[in-house]
Amino acid sequence: MRAPAGKTSSRGASRVLLAGLLVLAACLEFRADDKPFLCEGAACAGGGTAGGELGGGVGGGGAGGNGAGGNPGGGNTSGGNTGGGSDLDAGTDAGLFVNAEGRWLRIASPFEGDARFGAALAFTSDGRTVIVGAPGFSRDAGTGAVAVFRLTDSQATLERTFAPPTNDEEFGAAVSVNGSGERVLVGAPGNRRVQLVVVGGSAWLFRKQLSGIVSPFPVPTPSQPRAGSRFGAAVSQAAAADFFAVAAPLGARQADAGAMGTVDVFSFDGGAISFESAIVDSRVEEGDFFGTSVGLTAVGTTLVVTAPGDDRDGNGTASQAPDSGAAYAFVKFGAIWSRQWVFKDSTGAKPGGAFGSCGAMAAAPKAVFGGATPLAVVFEAFERSFSAWGFASRDALGGTSTIHPGCAISADGQSVLGSALGRVSSNDGTGAREVALPPQVGASLGESLALSADASVLAFGEPGAADGGAVWILWR
Repeated sequence: MRAPAGKTSSRGASRVLLAGLLVLAACLEFRADDKPFLCEGAACAGGGTAGGELGGGVGGGGAGGNGAGGNPGGGNTSGGNTGGGSDLDAGTDAGLFVNAEGRWLRIASPFEGDARFGAALAFTSDGRTVIVGAPGFSRDAGTGAVAVFRLTDSQATLERTFAPPTNDEEFGAAVSVNGSGERVLVGAPGNRRVQLVVVGGSAWLFRKQLSGIVSPFPVPTPSQPRAGSRFGAAVSQAAAADFFAVAAPLGARQADAGAMGTVDVFSFDGGAISFESAIVDSRVEEGDFFGTSVGLTAVGTTLVVTAPGDDRDGNGTASQAPDSGAAYAFVKFGAIWSRQWVFKDSTGAKPGGAFGSCGAMAAAPKAVFGGATPLAVVFEAFERSFSAWGFASRDALGGTSTIHPGCAISADGQSVLGSALGRVSSNDGTGAREVALPPQVGASLGESLALSADASVLAFGEPGAADGGAVWILWR
């Protein structure tokens, strides 16, 4: 999440928005008749599959049996036999289109309305399951939903859609899944009312049991999620451990403190969530948007956090480079999290560069962060050797901006993706290049990105697509 205005105005707006509001954490109890799911298994449009002609939906409806699935726009959309695009040719398999990058499949939104389907993405380690957030979907109470697709034989089958049994807003704005796919972490950063109190966001952990039953667990909110805190705007799970992190980029530790951003780490023992630690740092100031992105390593002992509103220059002097941005690496020793490294643009702190507008962490200690120069969006990767982090690579997309940039990195850290305004940069260790995309994509493509562990399957969110959002899958 990147604030739309500069730091000075953002600080003032935050103070006005947050003044006098002290939010109490909600105590949520689940009854036997609570139903967090919209559809499951065969009830999801008969197990519909994305395919047919390009732009075809998830077959017949996900949301309560009445979704915008099937063939939106009459089935034959501008996809199908494209004819357009110099390097995109129809594949021989139904629903697949092939170019130099590999085989592409477009998954249309299974939800009605402007669902912003594709606003958040996450893969299981094997790349066979993709989790998709749709925070704009309107429910009877609250907004947002999540869809789970199984990817097999170059097809995408809708397995389930779900939403919480409460009035959470923007549910699905952030998603994360552990390596096995057993646990899905979902952020819902919009304000919601609990009796007479406005709560500034929430997060949920969904656990799939061996019986197939999925149990929802509300994440406790220890960091005073006042109205506008955006708790749940960024989330991350350790792929192979029981730890996860939830961020509130406009949160505060104290009721009367300014909105500098907060990040909290939790553990899950299979039956209950426990608060582990608050991530704090003396460098962080009001308006830094600390927690815009978060990422944990596979074992959950290293955490990266971005702060695109950071004002410090490369020497750490405050207020010398407004909104130049920064990112942090924290490491866990015993029960204590300590700052290990501060990242800035390797070519120098640039006022307005918003370094850290996006960020992602590999399973191994390697991370990528996005920022800007006056002429391009840049993506820089850093890698840790022992206790020191070093610069690894720098890629750029010229003529774009930091509006909704996306970052992704494979589990082994060998593949890096960066996106901005419908363009995508890829670096597999042999140098950066721009990805040749299908000609039908719009400017919102890449607002979210995901890579399978071995980088053989890629997902690109296009939440601004006219049919309520879309996700593009690329097998390469």
